[in-house]
Amino acid sequence: MYRSGEMKNLPSQVILIGCGSIGEKYLAYIGSMGVKCVVVDPKKDFISQKFQYKNDLITWISDLSLIPKVFLNTNSVAIIANWGPDHFKTFTSLVSLNIKNFIVEKPIVSKMNHLVALEKIILKKQLSVVINQGWESNHYSESLVKIFDSLDLSEPEMMIVHGGARCIATAGSHYIQVAQRLFKSEPRNVFANLHNNQINPRHSNLSYLQGVLAIEFFPNKYLSVNFSNQSSIEGSVNLYWREAFATIIQNRIVINKLSPTREFADVITRYSTPNTKAYDSFIIEDNFDSSYAIQVLFDKVLTRQQNSLHDLKLHISTTKLLLLSLISNDLQKKISVNHKMPTRYLWKDYRIS
Repeated sequence: MYRSGEMKNLPSQVILIGCGSIGEKYLAYIGSMGVKCVVVDPKKDFISQKFQYKNDLITWISDLSLIPKVFLNTNSVAIIANWGPDHFKTFTSLVSLNIKNFIVEKPIVSKMNHLVALEKIILKKQLSVVINQGWESNHYSESLVKIFDSLDLSEPEMMIVHGGARCIATAGSHYIQVAQRLFKSEPRNVFANLHNNQINPRHSNLSYLQGVLAIEFFPNKYLSVNFSNQSSIEGSVNLYWREAFATIIQNRIVINKLSPTREFADVITRYSTPNTKAYDSFIIEDNFDSSYAIQVLFDKVLTRQQNSLHDLKLHISTTKLLLLSLISNDLQKKISVNHKMPTRYLWKDYRIS
């Protein structure tokens, strides 16, 4: 956590696009740090009532074309927190206005062609772009790896996620990201059988996906995400090693191991129940809040940390796998990560947000 008096990297001014449930958290933190901000949201008149006490710091407008010129410089940070299908258009518009620093909410885009174009623009323009994948700002995967290392556990062989109405695109993308970090290997194939019930609480026009998503990684590692829109259960995560099994519920992980002295321990097909508890504790000990996560994002985008480009590529890979799962569902077949897509699927807007 940031301690009192600790130096923070803060922008001189922020352009915030979208002030819904996520955008409000950004704005609350920006206002508390005394940073000037222009908020772009069609519902500005309604939303601005919640932040009247910060009117000296906040400028409210309804369209990108109305951004004051003083904000249009290479030192500003743009935060894209509107709906996923609008991200790419928003991003390219801000790039044309000479903005160089971006924090973008996941998923980055909702079309495969937009994902390819976005990566090219970032590299060509040498932009500083950080994607808010949520858990990564709280060191979730890093904390898991430390726990596994303390128990002499290597990368898990399989990760199974199951729960109720959490949406394959919304919560599922977190688990795709975590799996890539834990497996430390490249994805190979994707298969999905999904259904959109159009129950997204933000708008019925946005996807809210139930069903099964399966990703095969090299060499023979598997992620399976299973959500049902007929259930309100949060669910859990199971991780498998040859000799150990873990259950994760919220922020707690329990790891059990097989007895090394059991009969036929060297024969993989002689399965058994792991009943030796090896670990039972919290994954993240510190009480990270949204303010901490937002400050981590500012640090990354303003200092252009060396690992930021690696993180960006991982986020792009996560979004690609998510979009491939939707294409796999359309085709109703397993597809390779390097599969050459029919043009209509490259341009299809999957309305994920």
